[in-house]
Amino acid sequence: MRDIDQMVYTWRWNATPSILPASPGTGPTSPTTAPPFAKAASTAQLTRALLPAQALGAGARVMNSGTDLTDVGALCGDPLPGGARLTAYETLQDGQTGQYLEEFIIEWDNSGDAALLISNDHAALDKTGSCSWNSGGQTLELTGDEAGSTPQECGSGQYVATQASIPSVSLSGFHASAQCGLYTISVTIFGGTGSTVNHDMADGYLSSAAGRLQKTLG
Repeated sequence: MRDIDQMVYTWRWNATPSILPASPGTGPTSPTTAPPFAKAASTAQLTRALLPAQALGAGARVMNSGTDLTDVGALCGDPLPGGARLTAYETLQDGQTGQYLEEFIIEWDNSGDAALLISNDHAALDKTGSCSWNSGGQTLELTGDEAGSTPQECGSGQYVATQASIPSVSLSGFHASAQCGLYTISVTIFGGTGSTVNHDMADGYLSSAAGRLQKTLG
């Protein structure tokens, strides 16, 4: 794994919305507006939807960001399922608290592919209760399939959460991912020595990220 300011790792729902034609004789119908998470986005929109650095803290900054799908993998380091279209990601760092926040948004061809990513995450974690993978000499360790629920903005989308740590740089925290229609949103909050982070914090950032994407998509 590269230095923390360059680390990129993601984490791993089918009901494509359709509009049926009006029945004969029903007369004119009002235009149908698709729910926000059923709308395809552009890379620029996904980038704008990422949380601002100030979401982590007043003194936080963006240390790394990108839009390359080849930088993105599933939770335990496996390749993404087919159907991934676009992504935007970032790493934020707060020098005052020693916290790091990573966020990924992935847009999929359909909601089934978005769901499959999280299903695969559950399966990988549940196989042995944990997983780890190495990149650039750093090892990311993920432990436990924690209970939780999708942010209300995402309706009945799937959800996964786990503890996360990078022992070599004394970082520990929590990861949470949700499926929101055509999208999966993932956040991981890390804290160093003396900085306490918990599952609720990860869920809070996940909800904020879902709300910001919802607002961006309109």
